[in-house]
Amino acid sequence: MTTLLVVQGSSRSQSKSGITECVRRIERYGWETTLISLSEYLDNTSSTADFHSIAAVGGDGTVAAVIGQAENTPVLVVPDGTGNDFARMIGIRSLSHSIQVFREGVVTKCDIGKISHGEKSEYFVNGTGFGLDGVIAEKHENGIPYSISVATALFKLPIFSARICSDDLEIGEVTGDMKFVSLVIANGQYFGGGFRMAPEANIDDGIFDVVLVKPVSSIKYAYSIIKVRRGTHLTDPSVKFWKCSKLEILSDEEIPFHIDGEFRSSNHITIELLPLARKIYVANSVN
Repeated sequence: MTTLLVVQGSSRSQSKSGITECVRRIERYGWETTLISLSEYLDNTSSTADFHSIAAVGGDGTVAAVIGQAENTPVLVVPDGTGNDFARMIGIRSLSHSIQVFREGVVTKCDIGKISHGEKSEYFVNGTGFGLDGVIAEKHENGIPYSISVATALFKLPIFSARICSDDLEIGEVTGDMKFVSLVIANGQYFGGGFRMAPEANIDDGIFDVVLVKPVSSIKYAYSIIKVRRGTHLTDPSVKFWKCSKLEILSDEEIPFHIDGEFRSSNHITIELLPLARKIYVANSVN
């Protein structure tokens, strides 16, 4: 049986941290591997039917792109990125641990999100964040270290306005013009490298957790980060929280956002949940 390894960058260059070691460890247990780049994978997803499994080597953005296109083949997450928040959500701690999870062979189904903006549709597995989250993602994409991106964005908090239309599983429809610093639609719990932005989220419950942070001062927001790390912020007066399966965002101006860490911007975005739509390997501890 053969495993397809998908990596960010060129499949002909194995200098990226972890790739060579991942191949060596998988093949040690008698499995064959085929290595391709993420761009090659996305250009030719029909070929994945020939593989027993797919290993996504990289961060949350790479993992989301691979899982999004893998309709019938189980995906192993091999964390090799900056945040690795989806790996954290499914109990995978490191490269070596991912190989252990692979050997144990526990496969489960998970929800994913489909997000449409402009004429493009993409998938996410962990979550998407608008406003401040998008500003930070853009800075990081432009080569600014993540910690500095966060610090400079917090220095002068941006405020965004949009009309948000959503269902709410408790009170019905949520529709209105809203101002916010940050708006997160979460499938998983962790964002930004371990912050529990959505502490009630589960990847197999058929719903998104939505966390909206209302306009506040930079000092207030910086203080609230401590609560976010612990996952105790949902009752804060500056936070609006609800659960939904569909959401639409409309704005007069382009809103920066990220899809599992990958920067985007648009003024019209629709998001829907696809329940139990993909197969992934998970650690025994979360099964």
